[in-house]
Amino acid sequence: MSTKFSDLFNKIENHAVVITPNRRIAADLLEKYNNFKIANKYLTWNTPTILPIEAYLYKLWDIQLEKSIDTKPLVLKEEQELIIWETIIKKSTNNLLFNHLESARIAKDTNDLINQWNITIEQIDLEYSPDCQQFIDWHTNFKSYLNENGFIESSLIPSKLAEYIQDLQDLLPKKIIFAFFDEFIPIILKLKNCLAKYCDISSYEQQEIPKKHFHYVAKNTEEELIDLVCWARNEYLANKSRIACVVTDLTKHRNTIEKIAKEYLHVNEEPIPYDISTGRSLIDYPIINTVFRLLAISEQTSINLINEVLSSPFIKGAYIERNQRMTLIRQINSLGILDIDITHLLLLTKDHTASYHCPIFSTILQQLYDDKTSEKFLLPSVWVKEITKILNITGWPGDQTINSEEYQVFKKFETVLTKFTNLDYVLEQISYNKAVTILENFSIKTEFQIQSPKTPIQFLGLLEAAGRYFDSIWITNVTSTTWPEGKRPNPFIPLNLQLKYNLPHSSYERELEFSKRMTNGFIKSASQVIFSYSSTQKDLKQYASPLIKNFPIYKKNFKNNNSIYLKSAQPTTFDYYSDNIAPQLIDNDNIAGGSEILRYQSECPFKAFARFRLDIKPDYQNSYGLSYLQRGILMHFCLEKIWQKLKTSENLIKLTKQELIKLISSYVDLAITKKIPIYFIQCHNNLIKLEKRRLVDLLGAWLEFEKKRKPFSCIAVEKRQILNLQNISMELRVDRIDRINNNYAVIDYKSTSYSGIDWFSDRPDSPQLLLYLISTELPISAIAFAQIKFGKTLFRGLSNTSDIGIEGITTDSILSTNAGWKKQKMSWRKTLESLLVDFKKGDASLDPKYITTCSSCHFDMLCRVNDQGDYQNDI
Repeated sequence: MSTKFSDLFNKIENHAVVITPNRRIAADLLEKYNNFKIANKYLTWNTPTILPIEAYLYKLWDIQLEKSIDTKPLVLKEEQELIIWETIIKKSTNNLLFNHLESARIAKDTNDLINQWNITIEQIDLEYSPDCQQFIDWHTNFKSYLNENGFIESSLIPSKLAEYIQDLQDLLPKKIIFAFFDEFIPIILKLKNCLAKYCDISSYEQQEIPKKHFHYVAKNTEEELIDLVCWARNEYLANKSRIACVVTDLTKHRNTIEKIAKEYLHVNEEPIPYDISTGRSLIDYPIINTVFRLLAISEQTSINLINEVLSSPFIKGAYIERNQRMTLIRQINSLGILDIDITHLLLLTKDHTASYHCPIFSTILQQLYDDKTSEKFLLPSVWVKEITKILNITGWPGDQTINSEEYQVFKKFETVLTKFTNLDYVLEQISYNKAVTILENFSIKTEFQIQSPKTPIQFLGLLEAAGRYFDSIWITNVTSTTWPEGKRPNPFIPLNLQLKYNLPHSSYERELEFSKRMTNGFIKSASQVIFSYSSTQKDLKQYASPLIKNFPIYKKNFKNNNSIYLKSAQPTTFDYYSDNIAPQLIDNDNIAGGSEILRYQSECPFKAFARFRLDIKPDYQNSYGLSYLQRGILMHFCLEKIWQKLKTSENLIKLTKQELIKLISSYVDLAITKKIPIYFIQCHNNLIKLEKRRLVDLLGAWLEFEKKRKPFSCIAVEKRQILNLQNISMELRVDRIDRINNNYAVIDYKSTSYSGIDWFSDRPDSPQLLLYLISTELPISAIAFAQIKFGKTLFRGLSNTSDIGIEGITTDSILSTNAGWKKQKMSWRKTLESLLVDFKKGDASLDPKYITTCSSCHFDMLCRVNDQGDYQNDI
């Protein structure tokens, strides 16, 4: 190291200023200088001036501002320029553009490009294409705005400094070294020539080091990335301390690389330190995402957004009220609405009698509601104060101490707020919604990488690795189509001008020249350099770049079986222990659930254990409209009232179709009034009208179907009865009991289809009718389900006599005698008692009766049936 950079370090010690192309190279060079001093046993030394070109330009600008007595134009920051461009584009007569912000970015980049290459707008004006003329209009307005307000764009700083350089000659360093520059854009070259009149200007290029360079072919992109990671692991084991894994389009492959690295980068099951240089959008971090969810709360807010806020750990009371807030989410989702009014949400949170009472969250909502901030028009800097006040009301970032990563993100967000404050210079008073939108766009475009200790293995983008030194480098995706890339000329600059000035991406020759420089630069950067590509991508054949295809092929076998997943797949001996027995219930345990306990136990013992022993309630999925449960409640209520009035089939038959519809309609109106929350009715008036019509048509069709039966009388509706079985008290409720001649039939309404009913196995389906049969004193002759469904109205059940006369209720010859029917009732009692005994004993085995049991169950995340391999096929 000392030999390679000793001449540069000697110049630094003679007070030379070193300027680099970017911050990473400047940081690397400073680190090498410090290590050089330590290696030479220095105890103290002066910190050298090593700056990226951008930082040095701003330093010179600040110097000339302090020295000058004249008023100098204010240099705009990037975010200020973008806002000006966006405002101009929005006001443009051609306002058909969908994404104004992205158009502003392209316009700004174009303006920077013509400034950096000293192209005048008059040269563009010679081209009569619509795109060029549109840009000229925007550019004219942009320049007028800057002149009126005394602004200049940052891309013109080198040109302005060249004009003022004579005034700064006494403050310039004696020596300036431009280190690791492959090329100078014209505007920087102009400033460099001006500096040369007063300073000793020199360059420092990448030094040749002993090297070996190869090319490598992988089968596909994923295989290429796996090979890259395995190679990095082997280099680490060979005591290489600076290993660069250069991935073109690193942002696209970041998640894949992270997954592969976690799998392969370990030694003796200990992880190898690595770092992926590309960051994530700031808004993708949960702590920042919560900010914009909070700022989006309004008088009418989406249910999904409220759910996200209630689930966030970054607001006040998240830990204390976590159970109540989860229950509140269930309650909100059960409403069947997509948006909720904040006043109704407040009523829910303030309900002291409810399990979802959230006093802390209620206080937050009330203060946000009373604040009325969203109605104001303010300057950006004032909006920062208002937004900070809103976040303080919510207690962001929460009551719990945030970790190191969250703290870094928190501090980065403060810099975004500072950027937003800078917009005071270019914006007048704006609305709350516009302020939040701009701030959110800043957070989306701000890429942030969590700071971590220096690691031996670094995954870098192409430009991030250029100009730096490593022990070993691997560069991926070096194909004939990506290295060099195809040309991508700027749409707003005439192509002949781009070719004349040799602008970036203007021609294939320009891209080839750039790729050659990159290739040579990487070859100089390490003792071992590997260029790789995949032979196929999405079934398309790929070929090596002509710049590397003649390099020797890398043949060393660096593949290994160190994947933690491969290791875990090796044959080994396991001890199995089945833990499917919960603590036994004692007789005085109070278990709620009624007949549902038996239904769940029959379907799957674990399902009954989770629901009634652990008291886990299925979560409501937020959906629009009435749920199946609510529709069932309405149907049951209407039929209850109808049969309480009619009582007999004779009275039903007397009604004309119009009279029947009128009767049904009156009870449908009553059902909706009593059973549907008033808030839902107010929000969804049209939906309620549709539901009324649906229910009237459905019940009308069903009652017309019932007119065709033998004469019957309805002796009970919604009858309740208490049954004590195995010391578990159950409340039973039968929908209806009909008397046909001297026979009694128990009927249960269903709005779903039943293809078949198994009542004779040791785990009977829908056992509620069996429970009522064994508990009543009435001589029940039939049990049946009434399927009430459009186009599928029918009965399905079982009887001990053919006198019932209902199509769909079958009579078994064995049950046709009193002795047979009595014996079967005793058998059903034993079966139901056996199920209850298993439940009381704590049977929690994962044993669904049907494959469909799992598909409709809400406890799959708890029992993990989907993690059981071929378990579903075994069922």
